Amino acid sequence: MARTLVNTVTLTSGSGTYTVPEGVNEIDVTVIGGGGAGGGSNNGSGGGGKGGGCAFATRSVVLDQEFSYSVGAAGTGVSDGKGNTGGTSTFDDLSALGGEGGTQGGNGPGGTTGGTATGGDVNTEGGDGANGLSGSSGGGGGGGAGASPDGDGANGSQAVAGVGGAGGVGVAPGGTGGKGANDNTNTNATAVGAIYGAGGGGASRVAASPQPGGNGAAGVIIIEEYLDDTVDLTANDLDTGAVVLGSPALTQVYMLVANDLTMGAVTLGSPELTEYEPPTELTADDLTMGPVDLGSPALTQVHYLTADPLTMGAISLGEPQLVFMADLGVLSLSVLPAAAAYDVGDLLDLQASFAAIGGAPVDPDSVRFLMRDPAGELTTYVYGEDVEVQRLNTGLYSVRWSVEMAGPHWWRYEGVGAGQAAEEKRTLVNVSRVLG
Repeated sequence: MARTLVNTVTLTSGSGTYTVPEGVNEIDVTVIGGGGAGGGSNNGSGGGGKGGGCAFATRSVVLDQEFSYSVGAAGTGVSDGKGNTGGTSTFDDLSALGGEGGTQGGNGPGGTTGGTATGGDVNTEGGDGANGLSGSSGGGGGGGAGASPDGDGANGSQAVAGVGGAGGVGVAPGGTGGKGANDNTNTNATAVGAIYGAGGGGASRVAASPQPGGNGAAGVIIIEEYLDDTVDLTANDLDTGAVVLGSPALTQVYMLVANDLTMGAVTLGSPELTEYEPPTELTADDLTMGPVDLGSPALTQVHYLTADPLTMGAISLGEPQLVFMADLGVLSLSVLPAAAAYDVGDLLDLQASFAAIGGAPVDPDSVRFLMRDPAGELTTYVYGEDVEVQRLNTGLYSVRWSVEMAGPHWWRYEGVGAGQAAEEKRTLVNVSRVLG
């Protein structure tokens, strides 16, 4: 049973219809609203804009299923006026409101409304914009960070003594808020970079001339497309006729417990088939029926099961042979050192541990490592061919990865042959406020 990432679709503007492609039966959707613009300057500095909200959800889908979407635009700055509110982003019933714009000068308050989300499995709120500094040439307030599936956006910082307040730090894909403009300059009063949902910084007054606040960052919709081949077997798969049990095409049992085969009027024996080590044979005696037909078993934990093992004779259940695949494996991934997010320049030890179903470490016949960086570039290493993949012990493999860019890094290991398994993981890297 595995859930495999097939493709990632990133929508950064406009509206339209998303259609589910072939080979995809589940999607993860991240929806972020546009960031509000910072307030313009007048007799004082403007406040920062609020970050856009974020809705995240996992949906089961089918081929050619359609979903309407719209990506919220960035709020734009206005001279001597309140910054415009960011646009709302929607995907089907998921909605992420844009953040409110900051208020114009005269100790302009930052944007604090909007920036929320509804409809998601997880709904988070963008950070608040901070106030500008009162006076004719004070610093602007910092913009709020855009929200992300990992949490609410951080609030911007208030201007101090003519120095613009810092923007709230974002967690990808939510962007970091724009820095407020410094005393008598309107530089840096924009959202940091081109990442999503961040509020713009507030403006300062320059040479008695009103200035616009910084623009926010546009919203985004990110659709991660998955193929989930987990099997969920229901009672209908094993409906009985007058005598013979149906013909489910299930060729391999993963786990079977006594309660899974309880009959209607009479209980089917008490087979204890939990966590069998391969190879294991199940005899007819283990599943002897009572005098009444099999009811409607709810087999929700079966991976594969052949028709022959459960074909009934005139009265008793045949001779089921529950055979495990010897090469079925388990794979777990880890990052050293352990952290919620990392910084550009970190050296990460990306490890994979392969084991058989029983838990014993096992070396696959072939081990492959893949990394897709935030720019979309795919790097592939194969153990025995590339020195980057090191074997630390039986079943334990390592790749040292030097982080060179901010954003989500997707990586996976694949093992073929004995202990066959595949697993992938997302590692987040913060945007550097020093390197830009």
